[in-house]
Parts: sequence; structure tokens; C-alpha cells
Amino acid sequence: MPRPTGKIPYEVFGVSTGEELDARKIKDINRQHCPFLNSECTKFRKSEPRVKIGSCVLGKNNKPVIICPERFKVQTVFRAIECRYFRGEKAIWVPEVKLGDRGNIDYVAALPNGNHDLDDFICVEIQANGTTGTPWPQIEYFRNMYTMKGAPTSEYGFNSANEYTKTLTQQLLKKGVLIEKWNKRIVVVIQDSGVDYIIRQGGGIRQYRQDDTVHFMPFSMHYQEHKWELSLSEKEYSADIRGIIKSLMSEGETPISLDDFQNQILEKGDREKLWPWS
Repeated sequence: MPRPTGKIPYEVFGVSTGEELDARKIKDINRQHCPFLNSECTKFRKSEPRVKIGSCVLGKNNKPVIICPERFKVQTVFRAIECRYFRGEKAIWVPEVKLGDRGNIDYVAALPNGNHDLDDFICVEIQANGTTGTPWPQIEYFRNMYTMKGAPTSEYGFNSANEYTKTLTQQLLKKGVLIEKWNKRIVVVIQDSGVDYIIRQGGGIRQYRQDDTVHFMPFSMHYQEHKWELSLSEKEYSADIRGIIKSLMSEGETPISLDDFQNQILEKGDREKLWPWS
């Protein structure tokens, strides 16, 4: 079957929307099953909490964009980290470890020893893209018809600025300062297009340096045998804490001048008749 194209959901409940579905996949869709969690999908409609959205991957310019962090929770990702940082040794993956008042770490990949202690560990954060608008009309059509042929249009977009250069960098700054003191590392699991976006915004990411605190591990999506697969990208990037601060502050924006800012104050004050001369 050809890969999905166009501005449509590419993957719903882990099922490619471009393939003919067998009875098992239809059953999984009907029971709102997430194969990456091996349980019911956790993304629900605000108006109908019992109805799960199931959106994993959406299309943009005929390219797949991962919008659910659960989509990264596959053996390809876990093994890539073990091979990179633990020379292939099998790690214990501990989810949602508290970092005091700085929030939770998505996963800690740990190597325990025989003395009730750890030989080493790596902190792992997972970052997907976000959406504006909603793909729900198309997802609802797919849930009922099991195909995207004839589906309505959906007015959705991607909130890359919020997810990648605000939410992510804020989290990395809060957590990274402490982890840097411990001389440990944070690995960011992210789609290759996400890293590309951060770099285009003029952030402080650079070519990979082993001694940096924050390591970016980008993954690419490929359509193989009627389904989407993740593979480790050849791109390697990292950042120190100063680079994360630069990323947070830049966001690809042109700084406003003092004169322009003051003119805005004056113009708004005029419109709202706030000045004594109004």
C-alpha cells in the first residue's frame, strides 16, 4: 500500500491510515488501544473524556510529524540509548522520577550493581510536537470508516514554537542546572524535524560534544511494509547550559527597539485615552 500523503493523520492508535486494515487492527481502533503503552490511549477529547483521540502522527507537506510522546516509546529508541551510553548493556528504565521541585524526568536509564546501588544512569526526556486547531474531524472519519479516502479537511497546524523553544528549553534549563552539578547527562529524544526547527530559530545547539550536559538524539520516520518506523538519525547535537539559555531567549525573533516599544506605549495610551492630554 502507498504511504499516506497530504494534510491528514498518518497514524491513529498506532495504525497507518494508508493501509487496508485487518480484523485485529480494527479491533484495536475500536477499543482505543495504544500499542506503545500497551493500554488504552491517554489522549482524550475535553468534551468527551471517554473518547480517546488516538492521534500519533500528522502530515505536514507530505512529511510525518510526531505529536504524541508515547510514539517514541519503542525498542528502537531504548536500544539506541543503551548502545550509545552503556555500550549496549541492557539498562533498567525507570519512568517519571521526581527531580525535587523541578518536575519529573520522563525516564532514567539506570545500570544497577549488586550492592543496591547504581553504576551509572542517564536522564531521558521525550519531546513531541504540538498542534493548533484539531485533526478530530478526520480522525473521527477514520474511526468510523477505517480509511482516509473521502475524509473531510481538518484545520490543524503545529505549535513548534511553544513545544520546542519554550516548553522544552524551559524544562531543560530547570533540570539541566542540577544535573550538570551532578556531572550527569540529559538525553532528549526528539524527531529530526524538531531539532532542525530549534537550529533555525538561532538556538544554542551545536555539533555533538560528549562533555555537554544536554544531548539531542533525533529520530527519523520511514514508511516500511505499510507502517511507520523510527530510526536513529545521523545528526548529532548537544548543548551546555549557556546554549539552552540562548535557545530559550532567542526563539528566532527580531528584538524590538526601545523606540518602537515606547511608540507602542504611546499609541495604545492614545487609543485608550490614558494620557492627560487625551
